[in-house]
Amino acid sequence: MATAVRSASMWRWIRIGFRGVVAISLILFMAAASMWVRSYYVNDWFMFRKLNPAARSITDCNIISDLGIITVHWQTPCKGWPEAYESFAENEQSGFTYQRDVPDFTDAPDSGATFPLPFHGFLFDRQSPNFITVELPYWPLVVVTSFLPMAVVLRTLARRLRGRWRDRNGLCRNCGYDLRSSRERCPECGTTRRRALRK
Repeated sequence: MATAVRSASMWRWIRIGFRGVVAISLILFMAAASMWVRSYYVNDWFMFRKLNPAARSITDCNIISDLGIITVHWQTPCKGWPEAYESFAENEQSGFTYQRDVPDFTDAPDSGATFPLPFHGFLFDRQSPNFITVELPYWPLVVVTSFLPMAVVLRTLARRLRGRWRDRNGLCRNCGYDLRSSRERCPECGTTRRRALRK
């Protein structure tokens, strides 16, 4: 008895965890799809910069959403750049900034030129040991994050259609047992019988 209770509790927590993962996946899907559409109307530019006067180093991260592609420019702390640091320190300061503009369709990103055609839009470029550029189209993010929500929707739709079909044919919605001789409850699994809605 105790084993059965522990098993039921475990499956309950598994179902709760799965629903949480599906909810997170749905939120990410909606965010990626929204940003994908938005990228053709608004050019979003998120910038984070940290100046370290003691080490005279610069940490810079730019995230750009433009024309269906998200681009990340990452500059790790660079030492030994006194001239560069001085020029940055005069005009910039540490912190987070945001800018937006109208996308320029005449200057579409030329990404993935060194990759085969199926990988067009993907780019990983390490211009120096301290500067990395990564470009990723939105469509893979939309496709990957749509798997779980779409699977749940299709499974729910299939179960509803199967249940309606079993109701119309006098079968148990849960196990498919023939209920033509049973009025109230399925003798196989105990599910309460629903009356079929016939047109």
